[in-house]
Parts: sequence; structure tokens; C-alpha cells
Amino acid sequence: MTTTTSAVGSNQWYVSPTGSSTNAGTLGSPWSLSYAASGAGGRILPGDRVWVRGGTYSSQTGFNITVSGTATNKVTFKQYTGETVILDGSIAEFTSIGNTAWEPYGTLSSSHNVYRSVKTFPVIGFTFYGGFIQIGGEWYSLAPHTSDAYIVSDTHVWDSPHPRYLGPGLSQNKTVSSPDYGHLFMRLDNSTTQAQLGRSVTQISDPDPRNHELFVCNSSYFGLTVTGSHLVIEDFAQINHFSGCFSMGTAGQTDVTIRDCGGRPMFFGARCGSVDGLTLDSCNFYAHMPSHKWWVAYADIKGGELPADH
Repeated sequence: MTTTTSAVGSNQWYVSPTGSSTNAGTLGSPWSLSYAASGAGGRILPGDRVWVRGGTYSSQTGFNITVSGTATNKVTFKQYTGETVILDGSIAEFTSIGNTAWEPYGTLSSSHNVYRSVKTFPVIGFTFYGGFIQIGGEWYSLAPHTSDAYIVSDTHVWDSPHPRYLGPGLSQNKTVSSPDYGHLFMRLDNSTTQAQLGRSVTQISDPDPRNHELFVCNSSYFGLTVTGSHLVIEDFAQINHFSGCFSMGTAGQTDVTIRDCGGRPMFFGARCGSVDGLTLDSCNFYAHMPSHKWWVAYADIKGGELPADH
């Protein structure tokens, strides 16, 4: 395949999970998604289309679309026909059943089933760690807790002013002087409160995180951070395990269409900011963010069903 460029393009470019910035951007020699999203060194022109091949694009920090089109010649990023694109922000070592990434940690609590991550993870300001657990083929959110005091609390009342256990979830130690600094803590004990914000809390029979599929992510990053203008983004229906699926709102940003996209974010479907001319068309984001709280309650995340307070 031969690809030509012009001042205004109508070129067809390709990316894949195994693509590279040193490739030609063709079907047989695709780029990486990050390289194409940045404009591919100026090769992506207004009017061009970028076909995103199926597969899993893993990045805990997400992807940034900085390239722009024009009002009459937009740049399009679209899932390749008949394939499925997954953007995944989860920490890989926690995802498989039987993993060795957690260890029992009675030091923090001898009366609760608390596990500590074997590794440490970056401590970033107001960042929380949360995520999802799969039980019986369905997805449930893991509540992010602000501190160790919350994860081991015996108070389960949602609106309590004291540290309270919100149900199965995580915390991170952020005390620099602590030997636990940077470690994550997981507790899957059932909450005595059978409902959070009016939604039932599903019970977990096995509190050992090593025996579950866990998709853990932090609250700092979005699947797609879009800063370019005059863009069309289509068919990214599985943007999973990030703080949010989309982030926009750069000063002066205009004319962005997001169509048939969605995913399973920790907090936001799309944080839109002040984009002049934003269109969200047929998008489905399966999150649970209470309007009066920052927290994600422990709630079921089911395809095709939006929480009442979404």
C-alpha cells in the first residue's frame, strides 16, 4: 500500500497494539496509538482517517490525542471494522487469578482480612486507587478509601464523619515515614451496610484478592485525554479501568465529536471542561459516581444498565 500526503489529506492510516513509531503507518506496518495520537510527526493531516486495529492497548497513564483537523476537514480516529479495541489502564499483575501480587497483612489489622501489595506504587497527591472485581460474570466496583484508617474501620455508615469502611476496596499508605509507604491495601470483607446510596451491596464469599480477577487503577489518568480540535472519535466502546474515559477542555478547544464510545471508568464517563462544539452521540459509560460525594460506592457495573444517579 502506498500512502501519499498533501496539505489537506484524505489518507488512511493504521495503528495496532504492536505498532511502532518507526513503521510506515500502513495496514501491514502500523504505528503505535500514542504516535498517531500525537500527529505522527506531522504526517497526519486535516481530513485524514486513523484506523485503530483491534486488541488491547495497555497504559496506566492513558493516551493523549493532540493532533487537530480543521472545521472543514476533521481528523477521525475509528475502530477498524469488525474488530474490538480495548484501552486498559489496570495494573497487570493483579488481573489473573492465582497471582502472587498480594500478601496477608495482619500487621495493619488482626481482626479484618487485609492484604498488602507486594510492590509499592507511586504516591501522587490526591490520587486514590480503586477498580473493579468480577463475580459471577458481572463487574462490581471496588471503593477507593482515603487512608488505612478507612480500610480497617468498623464503621460502615456511609455519611459517618469518622473513618468508615465503604465496602470491598483499596487504600494506599501515603505516610513517608511509614514502612508501608506506597503499598496498596485490599480488603474484600463484606460491609454490614447492605446498601450504599440505595444500591444493594453484593457479598463476596472469598476475601482473598489472589483468588479473584481484579482490575486496579488510580484516579489520576483518563483513557483518552483529548486536547486537539476538529476531531471525530468513533467506536471506542471499551475504555476501561481509568479515572475516566475521556478528558477534554483545553483553552480554545473546539469541535469534538465522540460517537459510539464508552467503557468502565472509576469515576467519570467524560470530563468535558469548556469545549466549544462538543457532541457526545450514543455513548455508554458504566460508572457509579454519587452526585454529592467523590467516592464510588460498591455498586454493580452491568453492561446496558446505568445507575439511577449516573
